[in-house]
Amino acid sequence: MAWAEAETATGNSLVRDSGGLRSSDEKSGLTQNNWSTTKTRFYRGRETTWYRADRTPGEFYARWNDAVDKLIDWVSLNLPNTKIVIHKARNVATWTTTNGEVEKFSPWSLSMNKHWDRMDKYVSSKPGVRVIDVLRPGQRSFEAHPWGPSALHYTFDYHQRFLSRLSRMAIDDVIAAAMKMGS
Repeated sequence: MAWAEAETATGNSLVRDSGGLRSSDEKSGLTQNNWSTTKTRFYRGRETTWYRADRTPGEFYARWNDAVDKLIDWVSLNLPNTKIVIHKARNVATWTTTNGEVEKFSPWSLSMNKHWDRMDKYVSSKPGVRVIDVLRPGQRSFEAHPWGPSALHYTFDYHQRFLSRLSRMAIDDVIAAAMKMGS
């Protein structure tokens, strides 16, 4: 999205649900999204190595950190007005059924949060990177979510808080750019 002099890019960590990425060579990687990318002809037609934060952390984080560094350098060089914003989402422990009962997700999803913490910490340590963290204690998913209950399918109030914070950042950037131009 672009506002005045400031461009803002948002995104989730590349490995949010599966905790992994695949590489078909030593130079590239692709998110391991079982519901989409693995079903493509491009993906199926390649010999790949799967790197997972929870199973091969050394290899995974070496590749992750290198990719982040390259991204930051590329954005700085090619899109100098772009603001990188980390959307600090995490897996939640529970979801609410349509009858109001509380169900638990697999403990695995919560165990992955330490990896999201590590990845977000690395990216947010880079100059100019901002973080939006609007997750509240007790945040849940819910059965009536359009895509069903999932550890990352939050109640709609979460998304309102996130978009409000992102909008505030964008407005602040526009105001700062206008004040800079006027001085």
